[in-house]
Amino acid sequence: MDGPYTAPTRGIVAEYLATWLETRQAADISPGTRALDKLIVETHLVPHIGSVPLQKLGTAHISKMYAELGKTRKGKTVRNVHGVLRKALGDATRWKPRPLLATNPLYGMKPLARADSVVREAWSADEVHRFLKVAAEDRLGAIWRLALATGLRRCELLGLTWDDISETTATVRRQVLLPGPCIRPTTKSRRERTVRFDEQTAAGLRSWKAQQAEERLAFGPAYRTMGGLHVEAAWVVTEPNGFVVHPDTLLRRWRALMKKAGVRPIPLHGARHSYATLALEAGVRLDIVSRQLGHASIAITADTHGHPDDKALEEAAERVARMIEGRQSN
Repeated sequence: MDGPYTAPTRGIVAEYLATWLETRQAADISPGTRALDKLIVETHLVPHIGSVPLQKLGTAHISKMYAELGKTRKGKTVRNVHGVLRKALGDATRWKPRPLLATNPLYGMKPLARADSVVREAWSADEVHRFLKVAAEDRLGAIWRLALATGLRRCELLGLTWDDISETTATVRRQVLLPGPCIRPTTKSRRERTVRFDEQTAAGLRSWKAQQAEERLAFGPAYRTMGGLHVEAAWVVTEPNGFVVHPDTLLRRWRALMKKAGVRPIPLHGARHSYATLALEAGVRLDIVSRQLGHASIAITADTHGHPDDKALEEAAERVARMIEGRQSN
């Protein structure tokens, strides 16, 4: 642990974590990661194990915390808590001028598994078609279509600017994340990727861009060209006043549309899984689906089975469009 030594004043976990967060301010990490660390410490770690003396923190305390979190939180949340605590305690074993812990009590431990960590909920083609029929009347109808036609994550949709959109492609360059919201300038896999979609999705985006321009004109000089994110850009997913739609707001709108459409409720991330399911059912090659999703867990498969060309990507976009619209394949 580099930097001047600052001893925790009382030796409890909460005190150490407060000091650890201060050292993170100078670390070479993104603002989003720094904010997430703080949120996890304050929301999960301190309430559960904050009063435990750091020197006495053991696997029993941590296992109990994971069990309690597992009752109400998704598997991803528990894994995020595990990751932050592992890093914090690892730094305690390397603290200068002297370590605060001899060993990391998390060594060899894993968070409790949750079923929702592995289950991937996805809609059938009929459910997607029913949802989009209702969503077409929504102000963000073109965005819902884009999500289901490409498999983009929520954070990637919100991070799009019109400079990223070209005809039937979108280049993923950034994410808009909670808490904040804040921008992370690179994608989850730390590299840009370009996704392709069908002409009908492109037409919907063109109509949305024109509507957005009318809203900006109507709102006048008070229109928020920085999207509430402190970055001047032509943001794609905005409120009428120019603010980029808040991630939680997008989720609430998704849930309301699902209820209105009478389809099986799935997480917003389920739109991504629905895309992958429909694409594979339509016969799209696995390596193309992998590259479209930018999914690291399938990347090795993609490299093994070859590289998609533009013609294959165009065919994939049209196949998914046919599935979404309920059209028969040729």
